[in-house]
Amino acid sequence: MCRSALQAGTPQQREHIVDSVVLPHFDELIRDMSGSHVVQTAFRFSGPAHQDAIVTNILSDVVEFSRNPYANYLYKDMRSIGTAMQKEALITATLQNADRLMQHESGQFQVRTAFTMMDYWNPRRAHQNVIGNLIHGWMGAVEGVFDILVKASDESRPPGAAERGPSTFLAVPPPAET
Repeated sequence: MCRSALQAGTPQQREHIVDSVVLPHFDELIRDMSGSHVVQTAFRFSGPAHQDAIVTNILSDVVEFSRNPYANYLYKDMRSIGTAMQKEALITATLQNADRLMQHESGQFQVRTAFTMMDYWNPRRAHQNVIGNLIHGWMGAVEGVFDILVKASDESRPPGAAERGPSTFLAVPPPAET
């Protein structure tokens, strides 16, 4: 019913539906298959101010919404009919969170799609941003694994081993003599 009213209603009726239904219940609607269609229809048929409010809601937690299969439909509309500023905001948020988005299949799709939207943005800056975020994320993961290995090494050493020298668990073996 909301979708029909948004499609066929007057601009005032559309504004009323977006203000009274879509924006106050955005988090619930976007996570529901039918509700996400209502948000998507509201984005398509709303004026720029309401579109901006919907974009702002999506960008408030771009990682969380990218994990939701229904929110991806709204991303598609934002990419195809959004204004240049809305697209730039979407690209910026996507690339700033690329390290976290790449951990999920739908997030990977969002990052790949951001690259297809480069007509609206500086591709060189975008590539640097993505690469920097991915390296930062990977380094954090590597540091976490290294910390676990060091802790496991220290815990597996017998008492008094600290006085005998460093653990061989993570030690590089000496070169073979020839």
